[in-house]
Amino acid sequence: MTEPPSIAGSIWTLARVTFARVRRGSLRRVAFAIAALPALAAVPLHGHGGLTLFHIVLVILPPLFIAPAIGEEIEERTGSYLWSRPIERWTIVAGKLLALAPMCAAFVALAAFAAGAAGDDAMRSPQVIAAVAAGALGSCAAVAGIATLLPRHAMIFAIVYQLVDAVFGGRDASLHFVTVDYATRSIAGATASSVMTGAIGLVAIAAVWLAVALARIARIET
Repeated sequence: MTEPPSIAGSIWTLARVTFARVRRGSLRRVAFAIAALPALAAVPLHGHGGLTLFHIVLVILPPLFIAPAIGEEIEERTGSYLWSRPIERWTIVAGKLLALAPMCAAFVALAAFAAGAAGDDAMRSPQVIAAVAAGALGSCAAVAGIATLLPRHAMIFAIVYQLVDAVFGGRDASLHFVTVDYATRSIAGATASSVMTGAIGLVAIAAVWLAVALARIARIET
């Protein structure tokens, strides 16, 4: 008899299948178009855009990459076949994030680099580029949690969450410490908090949402 696949093997296989689907679909072209917006806006707003130009990128790209991949898997019950196989349920989330989250972060980093090259002085710092890429990874974890909780309209709810996160992250209130937006700007050196504080906050937010995603997917009825 064939032995059940290992956890690492299951995650890697799911990641490869997910990546292959992206290559065949239109997601990359749409992501390129969205990532180009900060660079296009940097020309008329030379030196005045800063991270605000990235709100649209950071709000839309993580839901675009993660929400359909996980939400539709649950809502359309295509995951039922996978769950009937000898693999851990949580590997579905892990495999999709392994394929899609780095891709999303790469598009965000590319958008930052392009904006800097187009004239946005605030985007020419490697620290800022690294910060927005890290913020994208944190957002992907949050979207994964939302998609397992609200799979039917995962994209809409994820975008709303991202908008609320950006609003509270930009306000001087106690809630801004639990937002991806504030953590990202802290890593970029744009707040009173240190880079380390921002990094710890981002990791904590991502860990909470990943725990939600894994706990939820373990309880979904097939």
